[in-house]
Amino acid sequence: TVAETGLPVQTEWWVNLTSGSVSRGTGATIGLSEPDGSYTYTVATANKSYAVSPASGQLTILAGHGTDVVVAFHSVTYPVTFVESGLRAGTEWWVSTAAASSPHSGAVALTMSLVNGSYAYSVTTTGSGPAVRRRGVCGRRCPDHRHGHPGSMDVCGLLHRAGRARRRRLVGHSERHAAQFEGPGDHVHGAER
Repeated sequence: TVAETGLPVQTEWWVNLTSGSVSRGTGATIGLSEPDGSYTYTVATANKSYAVSPASGQLTILAGHGTDVVVAFHSVTYPVTFVESGLRAGTEWWVSTAAASSPHSGAVALTMSLVNGSYAYSVTTTGSGPAVRRRGVCGRRCPDHRHGHPGSMDVCGLLHRAGRARRRRLVGHSERHAAQFEGPGDHVHGAER
């Protein structure tokens, strides 16, 4: 038996054996029915928002009984970096999303780790006046099977210029957002790079 933890309910996953057999399931365990012997196994899921550990290993079946194997799936995260300009050196600022918040920092750049998805975010500083907030959308990474490599990213962000918002679509392998602070009480203008 191979048991998993960490996947959302009803997510399909499977176990491949060196014998060529593939066992699939959507529950927490997958039973194996193989002749006695030693096998190399690999475990995977179609939901690429999750990685598994261990992804492969050895198991032995003897007299119809095998060692139970437990694998753990975990969310894959990607770095999203915000870079500020316009603040005095050492002024604290931070970024918040519904999923996570960065630590308060006086550094020029802040990096957060987020799973696949689109997030509303706010960039805030206290500075010498009231808190200033900038809201926008940071993007989503998705597998790009057409080009044969995972991790391409679809980003749709909001840029506020002259009181109008416009959308920009970017495709790349990293995501950076620039936050330009112009003064207490002003909107923080942002641009994706």
